[in-house]
Amino acid sequence: MEDNSNKKYGSYKIPDRQEYQKTVVKTAEKKPDTLPNGLFYEIEYGSHPVEGVGRFVLKSQKIEPKKPDKIREIFEQMREISRHNASYSSDYLRFFDRRIQQDNSKVFYKQGMFMKDFEDDYEGNASFSSYFPYYQMLNYEQLRTYFTWRTNVRKGNITETSMSYVFMYIYELLNNIGVENPKDGLSKILFFWNKYKAINPAID
Repeated sequence: MEDNSNKKYGSYKIPDRQEYQKTVVKTAEKKPDTLPNGLFYEIEYGSHPVEGVGRFVLKSQKIEPKKPDKIREIFEQMREISRHNASYSSDYLRFFDRRIQQDNSKVFYKQGMFMKDFEDDYEGNASFSSYFPYYQMLNYEQLRTYFTWRTNVRKGNITETSMSYVFMYIYELLNNIGVENPKDGLSKILFFWNKYKAINPAID
């Protein structure tokens, strides 16, 4: 048996708690490169010899591509119309500037003509309230709410909704949006007004 009584051993520094924690955090936060074809890494804890340190395990999963939202794409095309008008402004403080009013009116008309035949069947209901409403003010849910309501109105099913939607519909008719001619537009305004005042007299 070998005699180790005279053998010299070197010192070994035991890492303190803070250094150990830094090592654990650094190991856990390390991210692998992005993998193609639906492969991904998952960190498993409890399988690594050092407590609190995880290891990357390769997993596979079929990731379905996000379904395109055609309605959202149409809304984006509509909004793009305003971006081509340098003077367009949604700033309420500048609304009474005559040039801003004229430019905003042009944008409303162009967007309205772009959306004149659009129909929707949105099941949600997002309210909206604003003076002098126009499409650019509305978010995705509000646009879908308005166009669904307008679709039903055009079919003769007139129901109560936010007054801002009501006035926006009237603005469309005044601008001959969605009508055959000015006479048809006036006829639709009178028909709608007579029906809606029975629902909400505030329209008067």
